[in-house]
Amino acid sequence: MKNIFYTTILLIVLFSCEKYDPTKFNLGPKFKVNRAASYSDLIICTNENTVLIKGNVLQYNHDSIFIIAYQNPRDSVCECNLSCFEKMATYDKKTYSRCTEAFDKSILRKYWIINKIGQIKFEAITQTHSNVFGPYNKEEYLQKRKELNVNNSLKFIDEEGRSVIAF
Repeated sequence: MKNIFYTTILLIVLFSCEKYDPTKFNLGPKFKVNRAASYSDLIICTNENTVLIKGNVLQYNHDSIFIIAYQNPRDSVCECNLSCFEKMATYDKKTYSRCTEAFDKSILRKYWIINKIGQIKFEAITQTHSNVFGPYNKEEYLQKRKELNVNNSLKFIDEEGRSVIAF
């Protein structure tokens, strides 16, 4: 009888726990979190799949006006950058391992702010999107937050859906 009780409790716990999926986090009617094809990194894009913040978004959040995010960009890690691959003889499993190891150790963070009000337009000359501000280092990000009057209560959320402070 005792075993049936514990087995029932175990089954209830196993089947009632759903892993948090960051791609189901709603950023409003025009934006979404998605996974990049390579590495399964989180990206932030429009509902039409225009990538606004690429590669390894670590934490993010939004309110009715802004989306904030920070990332550890792979292309800033030399071992993961194509121009560095060319300096290394060939791209093989060893190179991939070096990239993964260096990326995991990287502490570089880039911060972004997206203004959700208005239409996002691609600016060909600067190769940027209007209403998308970044990448910034922490000090630049805090200054831009103040400039844009981003609400102080808007904090980052990690992959598990918990509110955290990135500083």
